[in-house]
Amino acid sequence: MKKINVLFVLLFTTIVAFSQIGPNAQWTWIKGDNISGSNGTYSGLASDLTPGARDGAATWVGADGKLWLFGGQGYSQSGPSGYLSDLWYFDVSANNWVAVSGDNGTNQLGVYAGPNDPSNIPSARKFAYTWTDASGNLWLFGGQGNGPVDYNDLWKYDPVNNIWNLINGTNNASNTIGNYPPVIGTANASGVTGPGSREYGAAWTDGTNLYLFGGLGYDGGGTKNYLNDVWSYDIANNTWTWLNGSNTNNQFGIYSGTQVPGSRIAPYSWYYNGKLFLFGGYGYGSASGPGYLNDMWQYDPSSNSWIFVVGSNSIDQNGVYGTAGTPDVNNQPGGRSSGITWMDGAGSLGIFGGRGRTNTTLGFLNDVWRYNTITNEWTWEKGEDNNVDQTGVYGTLGVTDATSHPGSRRYASGWTDTHGFLWLFGGTGSDDGTTVGTNYLNDLWRISDLVLPVKYISFTATKAYGSVQLDWVTAQEINTRMFVVEHSANGKDYWPIGNLAAAGNSSEQKKYHFVDTKPQQGINYYRLKLINTDSKVEYSDVRQVTFTGGALSLSVVGNPFRSSLQFRVSSPTNEKATIQLSDINGKTLLQKPVELQTGDNVMSVDGSGFAAGIYILSVNSSAGLRQVKVVKQ
Repeated sequence: MKKINVLFVLLFTTIVAFSQIGPNAQWTWIKGDNISGSNGTYSGLASDLTPGARDGAATWVGADGKLWLFGGQGYSQSGPSGYLSDLWYFDVSANNWVAVSGDNGTNQLGVYAGPNDPSNIPSARKFAYTWTDASGNLWLFGGQGNGPVDYNDLWKYDPVNNIWNLINGTNNASNTIGNYPPVIGTANASGVTGPGSREYGAAWTDGTNLYLFGGLGYDGGGTKNYLNDVWSYDIANNTWTWLNGSNTNNQFGIYSGTQVPGSRIAPYSWYYNGKLFLFGGYGYGSASGPGYLNDMWQYDPSSNSWIFVVGSNSIDQNGVYGTAGTPDVNNQPGGRSSGITWMDGAGSLGIFGGRGRTNTTLGFLNDVWRYNTITNEWTWEKGEDNNVDQTGVYGTLGVTDATSHPGSRRYASGWTDTHGFLWLFGGTGSDDGTTVGTNYLNDLWRISDLVLPVKYISFTATKAYGSVQLDWVTAQEINTRMFVVEHSANGKDYWPIGNLAAAGNSSEQKKYHFVDTKPQQGINYYRLKLINTDSKVEYSDVRQVTFTGGALSLSVVGNPFRSSLQFRVSSPTNEKATIQLSDINGKTLLQKPVELQTGDNVMSVDGSGFAAGIYILSVNSSAGLRQVKVVKQ
């Protein structure tokens, strides 16, 4: 046995950098046909029901998570294609389409029999503007119908009672001139129409007001062409207000000074963080047009002002794709229009497909992009960077396959569900190659893992005095609820050893710390199990820490003690440790480093200066932490 007097503390650390490499997004063919031109099935077994092939349908996500779809242009139950007025929803949990109301024919005129009449139905149309309010109701404005003609009627649909109501405008009235007030920024009288008949612009809502931008329609002089006006509709007062832009068509964009986007149709748009983000479309740049655009704009309703963010002020620009999955300030989608959008709620805005330019070619697209509003960077995530008009690879229904993907298309319908998955339905484009060229589609796809619930900066495991300290840092969290720390002795079977509450939603760095005080001898495996607010589970990479040798033991020689506290430490190996004496409340009174030799080590602490009472003696080394209670008389 040996006396110990050397002062030293040793910290053993195992740090492995954690690299977030981006989403491994994969497509799954869920429903519908892999060939174009299919008719709809409106009755029969629930699993057989499906809307007919179409493009330009109106879509929204219900408060219950159902994916709603109205109208479009394409195929009904039978006969040639035309404008549609059928209403459907897709039940994600049941994996089935449900036909709710409307007509299974084409080119039907609207019916308005009076307030809250179940027979009410908007006329068949495509390219309508849509919103959902705080109560879960759908609002639908304008669009193109049979003729073709354009509408400027505003309807509200109550999904609980399955009733349409005409709120503003006139049923079946078409090609209506824009009703611009004499002074921009003032509201028209209650019940009076505002925007002229139009189709395929951008729409968003702040919960109280409905907003729309541009599209193809009628200006204040009665001429139909590309528009860049901004309107708001006050739900409570039934009033339209012209806020911004011009009351005449075909306006060039102004990219400096008092900025405003040029007139355009079919842009990509998102409402995020109280602002409208608008990208591309087909229309006018700073001095030329119409053509395909790739400029990103931001509109702030509170100040009624536009800001040009990034992109080109010219039309028909090629894309710069960079490396798939890697953001870069030089990346940029090519000029394009008529695709679909998604949003992850933490600063990332996404687009899929449309018609426009890859890095070399003009045509129908099937690429997926992500734009980060915080870093102002585009990331090409998936799809073709060079080829256009690609046929689809369908694989097996309901089976996720890394090789499966939808064909190139435009005018598709899209939703972002409550889990952050992007859903894609129909459009005009390419099927599996059975049909040469493009036609209406009715295939339903889902792409997963576009939205990462958490982005890690680091995850480390640190061995210190017989315990393991786990630390992780996140850069972004979306709908996160809890981190569960899991331990394994064999790297296969994991058990929870503790948990920490997650941030919920955050785009700032968050730091977490957890200590495992009872690791085993040998290899210890650790991982983080993230539980989201929807109970979806994600796992981190695995970290491991190894402890070697036998057990560490601590025993007191003479307890209670009067002046000198003597104790014995049995160590499995030569190592450095820390001796500590604390009061019953955890306050450290004495701490000193020591060097332990293999075997028994007899030591002492001078306790003559301490008051009578209960104390905690501890020894901490890489072999473990041991504590005993001692009593001073």
